[in-house]
Amino acid sequence: MLTNITSFEKHEKTVGQNQLGLKVNKITIRCVLHHAGYHRRVAMKVPFLTKLHKHARMGWAHLYHCYKQQQWSKIIWSDEAYIHLSDNRGHIFITHCADEEYLEDCLVLTFKHSPVRVMVWGCIIQGRKGPLIVLEYP
Repeated sequence: MLTNITSFEKHEKTVGQNQLGLKVNKITIRCVLHHAGYHRRVAMKVPFLTKLHKHARMGWAHLYHCYKQQQWSKIIWSDEAYIHLSDNRGHIFITHCADEEYLEDCLVLTFKHSPVRVMVWGCIIQGRKGPLIVLEYP
């Protein structure tokens, strides 16, 4: 798995010249990686979760794993969220196989730090959407 590579050309040069002692064209390396199932993709952005957050989520999943479709269809899911505006300066590209998209090494963690934000609330229930409400925040 090739992950956390910020400069693909730099990595290609390292692989081709330093480790193997060969002068290999970067296009050749790209083709070999492509045929092996590795592709350049924009990293998925996910919120930062601590070990405690992850443990709590796993506990919740274990608690309700035996729910049937009929039970899930009676639940109204609601959440509120701050939408933070940031000075995103572009995408981070990584190299990975298709099934590695959500591995921790293939994700970009996001942190809520922008002073410009909007709070919204919404809900869903079995195929229906509730209103998206913009809330005032302190």
